[in-house]
Amino acid sequence: MLGPVVEMIVADLRRAGVHNIAGLGIDSSNEVFFAQRLRKSLSRLGIRVVLVAGGENVKYRGSEAPAKIVLGNLYCNLYSDAFISCPGGLWMAEDRRLVRRVNGSFAANVLPDGRHADTFDGGKLANWMLEQGGPVEATAVAVGGARIVRQGLLNPYAGRHVRPRGPSY
Repeated sequence: MLGPVVEMIVADLRRAGVHNIAGLGIDSSNEVFFAQRLRKSLSRLGIRVVLVAGGENVKYRGSEAPAKIVLGNLYCNLYSDAFISCPGGLWMAEDRRLVRRVNGSFAANVLPDGRHADTFDGGKLANWMLEQGGPVEATAVAVGGARIVRQGLLNPYAGRHVRPRGPSY
């Protein structure tokens, strides 16, 4: 199942004009076998994948510390230095605010709906990949409007999630 999904995502990106996908960072802390399979699938398509396990040490500017701490601090520094801000939308803002510093590391509470700061983890991985160097490319992609349905790729949980109404941050 993983192969067709990955190939579809890469094909969609290429149709949108993104032809040089330089790399992807994947958190391999819990689902290491899934991450390895995904890396193998993407490498066949010419995409470099870096697996990052939060408990493993990484080197950054001469220092070595657990990846969870290094990546989390680098990402928080971007907010502190006003290089980035929280994306709009109540859901995104609430998800990012689940992260707390605990004894020099980071932790997140799990909400009843299952959210547990995945957007923070995705952001810190994206920032880590940018820190590794190489070209950066951003492409605008339409995400609304016409509904595209791909046979065999349906989300059975889509009806459970409703966009919140009210003010967004």
